[in-house]
Amino acid sequence: MKVVIIGVGQVGSSVAHALAEDHEVVAVDKNPDRLDTLRAEADVLTHEGNGAKLDVLKTVGTQSADLVIGSTSDDRSNILICSTARALNRGAFTIARVAETEYLATWSQLREAFNVNFMVGADHLTARNIVEVAGLPTAWDVEYFGQGRVVMAEFTIPKESPIANTAVKALDLGFDVNLVAVFDDDRMEVVRGNTTLRPGTRLIVIGQPS
Repeated sequence: MKVVIIGVGQVGSSVAHALAEDHEVVAVDKNPDRLDTLRAEADVLTHEGNGAKLDVLKTVGTQSADLVIGSTSDDRSNILICSTARALNRGAFTIARVAETEYLATWSQLREAFNVNFMVGADHLTARNIVEVAGLPTAWDVEYFGQGRVVMAEFTIPKESPIANTAVKALDLGFDVNLVAVFDDDRMEVVRGNTTLRPGTRLIVIGQPS
Protein backbone atom coordinates (compact mmCIF):
# COMPACT_ATOMS: atom_id res chain seq x y z
CA MET A 1 0.00 0.00 0.00
CA LYS A 2 1.26 3.48 -0.86
CA VAL A 3 0.69 6.07 1.86
CA VAL A 4 1.18 9.83 1.55
CA ILE A 5 1.38 11.71 4.85
CA ILE A 6 1.26 15.50 4.79
CA GLY A 7 2.60 16.99 8.00
CA VAL A 8 5.07 15.04 10.11
CA GLY A 9 4.86 16.63 13.51
CA GLN A 10 4.34 14.38 16.53
CA VAL A 11 1.31 12.57 15.15
CA GLY A 12 2.32 12.44 11.49
CA SER A 13 5.79 11.12 12.24
CA SER A 14 4.36 8.49 14.59
CA VAL A 15 2.03 7.27 11.86
CA ALA A 16 4.89 7.23 9.35
CA HIS A 17 7.03 5.11 11.68
CA ALA A 18 4.19 2.64 12.21
CA LEU A 19 3.40 2.15 8.53
CA ALA A 20 6.88 2.34 7.00
CA GLU A 21 7.86 -1.22 7.87
CA ASP A 22 5.22 -2.81 5.66
CA HIS A 23 4.19 -0.06 3.25
CA GLU A 24 5.59 2.55 0.88
CA VAL A 25 5.38 5.83 2.80
CA VAL A 26 5.95 9.31 1.38
CA ALA A 27 6.16 12.10 3.97
CA VAL A 28 5.72 15.79 3.13
CA ASP A 29 6.48 18.73 5.39
CA LYS A 30 7.65 22.33 5.10
CA ASN A 31 10.17 21.78 7.90
CA PRO A 32 13.39 20.16 6.58
CA ASP A 33 14.61 19.27 10.08
CA ARG A 34 11.52 17.14 10.69
CA LEU A 35 12.07 15.34 7.41
CA ASP A 36 15.76 14.73 8.14
CA THR A 37 14.90 13.22 11.52
CA LEU A 38 12.17 11.02 10.08
CA ARG A 39 14.33 9.84 7.19
CA ALA A 40 17.11 8.86 9.61
CA GLU A 41 14.73 6.81 11.75
CA ALA A 42 12.38 5.17 9.24
CA ASP A 43 12.37 3.80 5.70
CA VAL A 44 10.35 6.59 4.12
CA LEU A 45 10.60 8.89 1.13
CA THR A 46 10.42 12.58 1.99
CA HIS A 47 9.58 15.78 0.16
CA GLU A 48 10.01 19.32 1.46
CA GLY A 49 7.12 21.57 0.51
CA ASN A 50 3.58 22.73 1.17
CA GLY A 51 1.42 19.64 0.86
CA ALA A 52 -1.71 21.73 0.39
CA LYS A 53 -0.46 22.78 -3.05
CA LEU A 54 -1.58 20.84 -6.10
CA ASP A 55 1.87 20.64 -7.67
CA VAL A 56 3.35 19.15 -4.50
CA LEU A 57 0.61 16.53 -4.26
CA LYS A 58 1.25 15.58 -7.88
CA THR A 59 5.02 15.48 -7.38
CA VAL A 60 4.79 12.97 -4.51
CA GLY A 61 2.51 10.68 -6.51
CA THR A 62 -0.86 11.21 -4.87
CA GLN A 63 -2.41 9.99 -8.12
CA SER A 64 -1.27 6.45 -7.29
CA ALA A 65 -1.67 6.54 -3.49
CA ASP A 66 -3.94 4.18 -1.60
CA LEU A 67 -4.10 6.31 1.54
CA VAL A 68 -3.57 10.06 2.03
CA ILE A 69 -3.39 11.55 5.53
CA GLY A 70 -3.60 15.28 6.23
CA SER A 71 -1.86 15.74 9.57
CA THR A 72 -0.60 19.32 9.62
CA SER A 73 -1.30 21.71 12.48
CA ASP A 74 -3.94 23.51 10.40
CA ASP A 75 -7.42 21.98 10.08
CA ARG A 76 -8.30 23.81 6.87
CA SER A 77 -5.09 22.68 5.22
CA ASN A 78 -5.78 19.07 6.18
CA ILE A 79 -9.27 19.24 4.70
CA LEU A 80 -7.95 20.90 1.53
CA ILE A 81 -5.22 18.27 1.22
CA CYS A 82 -7.71 15.43 1.43
CA SER A 83 -10.25 17.05 -0.87
CA THR A 84 -7.60 17.73 -3.51
CA ALA A 85 -6.23 14.21 -3.17
CA ARG A 86 -9.71 12.83 -3.79
CA ALA A 87 -10.01 14.96 -6.92
CA LEU A 88 -6.68 13.64 -8.17
CA ASN A 89 -7.36 10.04 -7.25
CA ARG A 90 -10.87 8.79 -6.52
CA GLY A 91 -9.43 5.47 -5.42
CA ALA A 92 -7.43 6.99 -2.56
CA PHE A 93 -8.81 6.85 0.97
CA THR A 94 -8.29 10.17 2.74
CA ILE A 95 -8.04 10.95 6.45
CA ALA A 96 -8.03 14.52 7.77
CA ARG A 97 -6.91 15.17 11.33
CA VAL A 98 -8.83 18.10 12.83
CA ALA A 99 -8.82 19.82 16.21
CA GLU A 100 -11.92 21.98 15.69
CA THR A 101 -15.01 20.14 16.90
CA GLU A 102 -17.31 22.01 14.50
CA TYR A 103 -15.60 20.44 11.49
CA LEU A 104 -15.94 17.00 13.01
CA ALA A 105 -19.58 17.58 13.95
CA THR A 106 -20.47 18.72 10.43
CA TRP A 107 -18.71 15.77 8.84
CA SER A 108 -20.31 13.32 11.29
CA GLN A 109 -23.79 14.53 10.31
CA LEU A 110 -23.07 14.85 6.59
CA ARG A 111 -20.43 12.40 5.44
CA GLU A 112 -20.29 13.99 1.98
CA ALA A 113 -19.12 17.26 3.51
CA PHE A 114 -15.61 18.44 2.65
CA ASN A 115 -15.08 15.53 0.20
CA VAL A 116 -13.07 13.69 2.87
CA ASN A 117 -13.40 9.96 3.54
CA PHE A 118 -12.69 10.13 7.25
CA MET A 119 -11.96 12.70 9.93
CA VAL A 120 -9.92 11.97 13.02
CA GLY A 121 -10.83 14.39 15.79
CA ALA A 122 -7.70 15.11 17.78
CA ASP A 123 -8.44 14.75 21.51
CA HIS A 124 -12.13 14.15 20.88
CA LEU A 125 -12.30 10.43 20.21
CA THR A 126 -13.21 7.86 22.82
CA ALA A 127 -11.97 4.31 23.12
CA ARG A 128 -15.07 3.13 21.25
CA ASN A 129 -13.65 4.63 18.04
CA ILE A 130 -10.26 3.05 18.38
CA VAL A 131 -9.70 -0.64 18.48
CA GLU A 132 -11.31 -3.91 19.52
CA VAL A 133 -9.39 -5.42 22.41
CA ALA A 134 -9.79 -9.09 23.26
CA GLY A 135 -9.46 -10.35 26.82
CA LEU A 136 -10.49 -7.09 28.47
CA PRO A 137 -13.78 -6.35 30.25
CA THR A 138 -14.95 -4.12 27.40
CA ALA A 139 -14.79 -4.74 23.66
CA TRP A 140 -14.91 -1.62 21.50
CA ASP A 141 -16.15 -1.19 17.97
CA VAL A 142 -13.51 -0.83 15.28
CA GLU A 143 -13.39 1.86 12.60
CA TYR A 144 -12.00 0.30 9.42
CA PHE A 145 -10.65 2.86 6.98
CA GLY A 146 -10.39 2.13 3.26
CA GLN A 147 -12.18 -1.22 3.01
CA GLY A 148 -10.37 -2.57 6.03
CA ARG A 149 -6.90 -1.56 4.92
CA VAL A 150 -5.93 0.50 7.93
CA VAL A 151 -7.19 1.66 11.31
CA MET A 152 -6.00 4.97 12.72
CA ALA A 153 -7.13 6.98 15.71
CA GLU A 154 -6.04 9.22 18.54
CA PHE A 155 -7.65 9.49 21.94
CA THR A 156 -7.09 10.45 25.55
CA ILE A 157 -7.14 7.52 27.96
CA PRO A 158 -9.93 8.10 30.51
CA LYS A 159 -9.52 7.17 34.16
CA GLU A 160 -12.25 4.53 33.92
CA SER A 161 -10.75 2.84 30.85
CA PRO A 162 -9.91 -0.85 31.35
CA ILE A 163 -6.48 -0.22 29.84
CA ALA A 164 -5.62 2.67 32.19
CA ASN A 165 -2.47 2.03 34.26
CA THR A 166 -1.80 -1.14 32.26
CA ALA A 167 1.51 -2.04 30.64
CA VAL A 168 1.30 -2.62 26.90
CA LYS A 169 2.85 -6.09 27.20
CA ALA A 170 -0.07 -7.12 29.43
CA LEU A 171 -2.68 -6.35 26.77
CA ASP A 172 -4.16 -9.14 24.68
CA LEU A 173 -4.76 -7.43 21.34
CA GLY A 174 -7.25 -9.15 19.10
CA PHE A 175 -5.61 -8.32 15.77
CA ASP A 176 -2.61 -6.60 14.23
CA VAL A 177 -2.49 -3.34 16.16
CA ASN A 178 0.36 -0.93 16.74
CA LEU A 179 0.09 1.28 19.81
CA VAL A 180 2.39 3.83 18.27
CA ALA A 181 3.03 6.65 20.71
CA VAL A 182 1.80 8.30 23.87
CA PHE A 183 1.90 12.03 24.54
CA ASP A 184 2.20 13.42 28.05
CA ASP A 185 1.87 17.20 27.70
CA ASP A 186 4.38 17.97 24.92
CA ARG A 187 6.58 14.93 25.51
CA MET A 188 6.28 12.01 23.10
CA GLU A 189 7.14 8.46 24.08
CA VAL A 190 7.33 5.65 21.55
CA VAL A 191 5.23 2.77 22.87
CA ARG A 192 7.20 -0.27 24.02
CA GLY A 193 6.25 -3.39 25.93
CA ASN A 194 6.91 -1.84 29.32
CA THR A 195 5.08 1.41 28.52
CA THR A 196 2.28 2.04 31.02
CA LEU A 197 -0.85 3.65 29.60
CA ARG A 198 -1.56 6.33 32.16
CA PRO A 199 -4.94 8.09 32.45
CA GLY A 200 -4.97 11.48 30.76
CA THR A 201 -2.25 10.72 28.24
CA ARG A 202 -2.98 10.67 24.51
CA LEU A 203 -2.49 7.48 22.53
CA ILE A 204 -1.94 7.09 18.79
CA VAL A 205 -3.15 3.79 17.34
CA ILE A 206 -2.49 2.28 13.91
CA GLY A 207 -3.71 -1.17 12.96
CA GLN A 208 -4.60 -3.55 10.20
CA PRO A 209 -7.12 -6.39 10.27
CA SER A 210 -5.46 -9.77 10.42
